Amino acid sequence: MNRFGSLTPVEANSAYEVSQGFSQEHQREVTLLVPTAQTLADPARAQQFIDAARGSALLDHPALGHSFVPIKLGDGRWSMAAERLPGTTLLAHLQAHGPLNPDDATELVRVLCEGLEYAHRRRVVHGELRPEWVVLDDHHPRLTGFARIFVRPDQPSPFIAPEVLAGAAPTAASDVYSLGALFFTMLTGSPPSHTASMRGAQVAPVAHLLPVVNRCLEREVSARYRSVTEVANALKRADGTMVSHPGGRVVEPAKLSDTNPMTISSGKGEDGLGQQLGPYVLSGLLGEGSMGRVFRARHTLLGREVAIKVLRPDQYKNTDLVARFFQEARTVNQINHEHIVEIIDFVQEPGPHGPSLVYCVMELLQGQSLATLAESGPVAMSRSLNIVRQLCDALAAAHKVGVVPRDVKPDNIFLIERGGQRDYVKVLDFGVAKLTSTKSDAPVISTMDGTIIGTPICMAPEQASGGKVDSRADIWATGIILYLLLTGRLPFEAGNFGALAVQIVTQAAPPLPALTPSREPISPALGALVFKCLEKDPARRPQTMGELRDALAAMLSRPAAPAMAADMAPQVSPQPGRARRLGPALGLGAVVVA
Repeated sequence: MNRFGSLTPVEANSAYEVSQGFSQEHQREVTLLVPTAQTLADPARAQQFIDAARGSALLDHPALGHSFVPIKLGDGRWSMAAERLPGTTLLAHLQAHGPLNPDDATELVRVLCEGLEYAHRRRVVHGELRPEWVVLDDHHPRLTGFARIFVRPDQPSPFIAPEVLAGAAPTAASDVYSLGALFFTMLTGSPPSHTASMRGAQVAPVAHLLPVVNRCLEREVSARYRSVTEVANALKRADGTMVSHPGGRVVEPAKLSDTNPMTISSGKGEDGLGQQLGPYVLSGLLGEGSMGRVFRARHTLLGREVAIKVLRPDQYKNTDLVARFFQEARTVNQINHEHIVEIIDFVQEPGPHGPSLVYCVMELLQGQSLATLAESGPVAMSRSLNIVRQLCDALAAAHKVGVVPRDVKPDNIFLIERGGQRDYVKVLDFGVAKLTSTKSDAPVISTMDGTIIGTPICMAPEQASGGKVDSRADIWATGIILYLLLTGRLPFEAGNFGALAVQIVTQAAPPLPALTPSREPISPALGALVFKCLEKDPARRPQTMGELRDALAAMLSRPAAPAMAADMAPQVSPQPGRARRLGPALGLGAVVVA
């Protein structure tokens, strides 16, 4: 073992030895696992361990501990080294503090689902998710212990699926069972048995999570969730049932410093360091608007970074505004789509005369808005169509559950990198969404007919005139975005809202040029699709987002067609040049006119 220096034994039994020390090869502190010769005497079992160890060495994900390629030692035994992680294990935390609160347990399981989904896509399974193999630190919880299942003594374990105990090889389905057992342990403080579930557990605070846990723990593989992704999605839906009234989830007042976080004025984060909202510590200011501010924050236990949108104190007395703020969180969770920003929690902290603090917790996105991309220069045709196709996917999901965002604009379309994919779309800000139907008893915050709500640059004619608005207004807005990406300018621009509304209601959009700013031809079919979206009469537009999405997908799948010789669409008077700022046009932001 001369590859390792100063090895210190920490565990030894008839199956394996565990030591800690410094790896000369990897130049870091490691934990070294060495199975006994007897444990791997069976060649098939030895090969299972080697294959699992080699597979885990290829994993690189923030929710997974890093291990190294297994090495055969001079005495013929195999060894597996893994990076030593700072922090405390979940087992130690449970022993010291008891069960996790439901929110922390749910969030931890979501993080583990992300790591396991990554591993499963690479055909690597874990097999036994024990609390001692989950490490909690200040940055990110990590799952370790890959390949350990093949060197543990052959004895029953509450964290091993029944089919694996019966002799089957571990699979992604067995990891779903093991994850359920781990979740059970987080919520109750002790592991489940193979003859019991949480169905009879008298634990009211976690009642909304029982169906998820129980389905994970089904003995029959076919009765479980098919993947950890399904588990994560089920948790999102279950979390939505925790909030049953417009007041949101009432929690204990946050332990704030003497300085209210709403007084933070620096975008550098210095003034926000250390201030706490519930389990989150603020680390800086990301942005602000008329309703409130958005902060970067970190979960104190799980280390996950999030964005927290905090409503301004002067808005608390406006009950309609607070209700709309809450509705945004409820609406997004009801849609539950990968291309819509995830809202993790909504909180109202009680005060002597109403709320003392109102905020929602969202996933932290790193990238750029579509407005920023469009302002930076020409956007390639295929890139533009791919972005708008994803936008259509998100809006189709919203419309399916009866939600009409009504404020689709370049500033609310965020582009991140995910899974190696550039321009992965996330739609933001459902603060002025309209619920046309609900799947549950969720509150519906409606607006009076004749009220104009939305952002001027993408507002449909029926919105600008105060008429009835449905999902086809979002199709108009998508047409505006397509027009912008293809031409580098907006079809309607004016110096004030009144003049802009007149253009939107009465004037045709200027024709599309034959070429985009990047000198790519705009096909007649694409031009016709854009102007079909921009029909004044909603009945003449594409009637669903799915129809528009499918048309764009078809165009992406075939070579570009030659451009028309002349500009497309009826000729009209040329419009002013492109606005320098695409975001809240005219400085109005989201307009609400009674």
